[in-house]
Amino acid sequence: ARQIVDLRKDAEKNPTDPAAALRLADFLFNTGRFQDAIPWYERALRLEPKNIDARIRLAGCLVETAQHDAALKQLDTVLHLKPNEPHALYHQAVTLLRGKQDRAGAERVYRQLRQVNPHFPGLEDLERLLGEPPRGGRAGTGGR
Repeated sequence: ARQIVDLRKDAEKNPTDPAAALRLADFLFNTGRFQDAIPWYERALRLEPKNIDARIRLAGCLVETAQHDAALKQLDTVLHLKPNEPHALYHQAVTLLRGKQDRAGAERVYRQLRQVNPHFPGLEDLERLLGEPPRGGRAGTGGR
């Protein structure tokens, strides 16, 4: 509890410091307080709009709070700033599939991710979600 008080105090004392807002947002994110993290990520991104990692984590918060369209918009912005960014593609595919029930869109993004980063750690999870055969004929991930 003390840590969040200190982080909040620092962020409020330094309203033009994106790092202070990000420290608080990340703490809130890591403790599962996604709704509380959203405004702090938004503040950091107003100050540093090209921060890809913060934008991806904001998208994660938006997904966790069932704001799927807003999450996809953030991921689109990431992909505009850094085309083929693998974490953005992964989260976009999962959000399309689970949040929007857009299987065709999720499969399209999955194929793009597999093409640009065939060794991305989340590919097996996406394959399992989509019911794709495992790459290289290997067995599934065992319910990971």
